[in-house]
Amino acid sequence: MFKKVITVFAVIMTMMTGIICTVSNAEEVNTGFTVTGIVKPEFVNSGSTASSQLSGFIVTVEGLQGTCQTDSTGHFELNNIQRGAGYTFKISKPGFLTRTISDKAISGDTALSTGGLPIDIWAGDFNGDLSINMADIIEFAKGFNLISSSEKYNLVLDMNQDGAINMSDIMIVIKHFSKTANDYLQNITATTIVKSTVPMPTPTKKPTPTVTPIPTKAPTPTVGMTGKVTYTLIKASSPTADQLAAYEAITAAMDKAVFYYNQYTSIVLNLRVQYEPSVATADANINGNIRFGKKEYMNHITAMHEIAHTAGVGTTNQYRSLIVNGVFTGTNATNQLRAITGNSQDVLKGDSQHFWPYGLNYTSEVKSNDDLINHCKIVNAMRKDLGF
Repeated sequence: MFKKVITVFAVIMTMMTGIICTVSNAEEVNTGFTVTGIVKPEFVNSGSTASSQLSGFIVTVEGLQGTCQTDSTGHFELNNIQRGAGYTFKISKPGFLTRTISDKAISGDTALSTGGLPIDIWAGDFNGDLSINMADIIEFAKGFNLISSSEKYNLVLDMNQDGAINMSDIMIVIKHFSKTANDYLQNITATTIVKSTVPMPTPTKKPTPTVTPIPTKAPTPTVGMTGKVTYTLIKASSPTADQLAAYEAITAAMDKAVFYYNQYTSIVLNLRVQYEPSVATADANINGNIRFGKKEYMNHITAMHEIAHTAGVGTTNQYRSLIVNGVFTGTNATNQLRAITGNSQDVLKGDSQHFWPYGLNYTSEVKSNDDLINHCKIVNAMRKDLGF
């Protein structure tokens, strides 16, 4: 046992070289609002084990009775949450570092996350002490090198649930080694779900204003640009003050995003962009449609992330078929990553919707202009892997 611990610890220290170390209110039942969200670990497989990896996260609300669990897609739903401020939500599962989402106000049906930007949660806290440390490595070592047919095999230690507790699981654990529950970013926004109130046209009411596409040009390409990404921002014929402000922010975001894609990719796309307040964050599809919701997501980083979806990342069967055990296996993208990092062993991690590094899944990922450029290079290479 001691030898196992030393072996696992030695491996981790070597690999880390260079790394800086259903709810009810007791007084009011069956009234109130619904709070929803999607929880997703970073390493979800694309195969048959994905559902078990996403399910079973327990979500609780401090001060209220009852709990709920995520389903096979990572989705959860809490009912009967009363209007108020200061709510604290906790998300936990054996083997994961409990995440606390604090001080959220509820004034209507609320989304804590969406499929495009799920709540991430870190693996490696096997003893539940709210930190990922040597005590967890000792616990992990107990099952190291065991397979699912072994009597002492522990599914909790098999982080990628491939039937073996091995180096792949160590890679997952060390990513957040030495982290505590306090290290999670407080970047979860409680978004009130806005239900459409636009009336259907009737003979006795003034018809809803029609929407007319108004082309918006991207910056004039400079010498060396090979991409041809353009977009049309769909605007109401009689926009409100809110819509005008949104159009201005979206235009600035898309112009900058398109500039990078045209400078550093050979991708050709003609996109259709809309402001849709009911969208919690932003979303996109393979048909070239991008929708922006909340103002805070109207930035060039989010826009570049969504353009990647329109290029086939996370929105095509070709992309999903190249995700194997949490790794994007496309040759072009893998070689591009290694050219960027200089490490011939580096791989792109991914799930059915996103990839990392350089996926721009959060604005906090961008530390310099190089991160934006490398994102473009990776997406350009991925698109070749997808056969476009």
